[in-house]
Amino acid sequence: MSRELVEELWSALSEIVGSDLRVVTWHDGRTFETKMRDDVRAGYSSLDDQAVVDDIVGWQLRLPGVEDRHDSGELEAIVRVFDDAWVVAWPHSYADRTGVIVSIERGGTATMNDVDACIEYLSAEIAPRSHRR
Repeated sequence: MSRELVEELWSALSEIVGSDLRVVTWHDGRTFETKMRDDVRAGYSSLDDQAVVDDIVGWQLRLPGVEDRHDSGELEAIVRVFDDAWVVAWPHSYADRTGVIVSIERGGTATMNDVDACIEYLSAEIAPRSHRR
């Protein structure tokens, strides 16, 4: 896993949402790398980080076939809406359980258009890359 990839994602996504970027995590089904804004980091232990990734990977295992149940096109990501954050779970490879988790502050300056821009960035810039890091 590449710490450099997480740093690259942090830099690119910060250009989109600015200081409203809370968390960026890359996971590959076995391990993960995460970067958090300092105030967010204060609220999470390494066990909490693992629990979030486990939750997303478990969710990702249930996704294949979901597009068949909705007449809405290809599934690009799942956005979970919390009081304080939008959490984007973007699957890179279902088979290898790889993907990116992005948390964006709600109530700041970021909007759902910015959330969409983050998903577009991941789809355009990260999706074409090999999932083996």
